This record gives sequence, structure tokens and C-alpha cells, in this order.
Amino acid sequence: ADARLAHRHLARLTVGERPWRAALHARRVLAHEPNDDEAWGLLGLSLSLLGHARAAVRAYERALALAPDNPYYAHNLGHLYDVALHEPGRGVPLLLRATTSLDDAEVASSLAHALGRVGRVSDAQRVLEGVRLRGGPPPPAPRRRGA
Repeated sequence: ADARLAHRHLARLTVGERPWRAALHARRVLAHEPNDDEAWGLLGLSLSLLGHARAAVRAYERALALAPDNPYYAHNLGHLYDVALHEPGRGVPLLLRATTSLDDAEVASSLAHALGRVGRVSDAQRVLEGVRLRGGPPPPAPRRRGA
């Protein structure tokens, strides 16, 4: 148990500067605790920083399955779907979910980018305008059925 805590902490500390090392620490945690959502999230971030988008997506999907209310996992996974896998339609619902919990310009920008890529340009503009005016994104207008 102490070793898992140490590896999780080392993954957190090293992910920005040494993502390869952080991934190793996260995998050590997961070898003994496969349902550790934070270790899956750290592995996803590490793999993303290393440019392994598909593996990062799988790690974030696992993290989000274990902690479905975590807006950071939703944001990172949605952003990967949009930018790395070129599947913005899969990213939009996750990014919408993230923006309901996080009032953050970076998250709003990710949402606006994905909305623009699926053709919802006016919604994307509203999100960005909300960030500019209020410091937080307004929800996009509801979509009409068939639109």
C-alpha cells in the first residue's frame, strides 16, 4: 500500500517533465490496483504527452469509467478525441460535461474548438464570448432534432 502511494505521488510529480517515468510509476500502481482511476488518469496524461494518443484515450476511458464525474478526465478525453483522433463529435459531449463542472478558459476553448469542427460555429462563438465577458462559458444553445 505504501509503495502504491509512493508510485502514484511520483507519477504526479514527474508527469510534466518526465512523462515516460510517470507512465512507469502509474503502471506500477495499476499492476496492484487496476481500479485506481487516478493512476489511469496519470497514465493517460503521460501517454498523451509522449504522443501516444490512442493509448492515452484508452487510459482516459478507463479512468472516466471508474470516476464518471471527474471533469478533468472528461476534458482530456474529449480534447484527445477532437484534436488527436479527429473525432470531434465524440469529444463534444465529454467537453460539455467538463464545462458544467469547470469554469476554466482552457476547457471552454477545447469545447469551442470541437463545436466549430462539428459545424456548430455559432455555439462555439457563444462559448468563447461567454469566456470573454463573464470569465466562464455559457451552455451552447440546445440543438434542434435533425439539425
